[in-house]
Amino acid sequence: MAILWLVLVPIPVADSAEDGDFVAHLMSLTQQKAAKSRGKEPAFPRIGAHLLGRHAQFADSATLRTLGRYSDLTIINIYPGWEQRYRTKVSEVVRAIRAENPAAMIGTYHNISELPETRNFQPLVDALYDGKTVGPADTRDWWARTPNGERVSDWLKTYNTNITKFTAPDSRGRRYPEVYADFYDAELDSKADFDLYYIDIFGPTFRNSKTDFNRDGSADAAADPAVAAWKREAMRGFVEHVRRKLFPERKFMGNATTWFDVRHFNSTGDFWTGLSMNM
Repeated sequence: MAILWLVLVPIPVADSAEDGDFVAHLMSLTQQKAAKSRGKEPAFPRIGAHLLGRHAQFADSATLRTLGRYSDLTIINIYPGWEQRYRTKVSEVVRAIRAENPAAMIGTYHNISELPETRNFQPLVDALYDGKTVGPADTRDWWARTPNGERVSDWLKTYNTNITKFTAPDSRGRRYPEVYADFYDAELDSKADFDLYYIDIFGPTFRNSKTDFNRDGSADAAADPAVAAWKREAMRGFVEHVRRKLFPERKFMGNATTWFDVRHFNSTGDFWTGLSMNM
């Protein structure tokens, strides 16, 4: 197994001459020139684009042309119901990028560690509330909760999930990570020929020490090696489910940075995201 470390950089979204100037300048930093055409082996450095937010951009033809011309690897973040809202098929997004660069690697964004409680994700929200956990807690579901039963949140209107095996499986033997994977299989991942399965918050530990994962009445410390092992076990099980039952040919890529670790900031205060890909 080879591990490829990448730094993803912003790509201009306008289809103009300035785009080429930007990429040419970027390539000059390593004494390379921007290639006018792409083959199976593009010159280094290879550029990756990780596009979060602004979901309308994936329906913009100029943006897709720019991604195809200048990005060797693109991670797209499309939510359930996106096709209906923007009247564009996911397969058309992938086809437009590869029309410019047939060798482009394209992946889908995934996050099993947290979920916004919105109607786009209603089937997953319902599953999180309906899940039953073992242990003495009054609230028996798949949300991450404090010892007092409150849901844990790191972002506004987004709540963390309990992905550990301390939760009881549903009637089909699945816990939340498997339910999530099956849901996205139908809503996104099976709709186009993607290369990658990108998993956010893939680092070795949980992001905070607020959650009572095993429902024993006390919060579990993220730095505790035993607690960290629970997360690694959950992520490993999630990847194996996707690999065995859904997409055996796809590669996996994870955001493996430590949550707001000061060592990941450079001297100007910019945050560098470390990404690893299972080749």
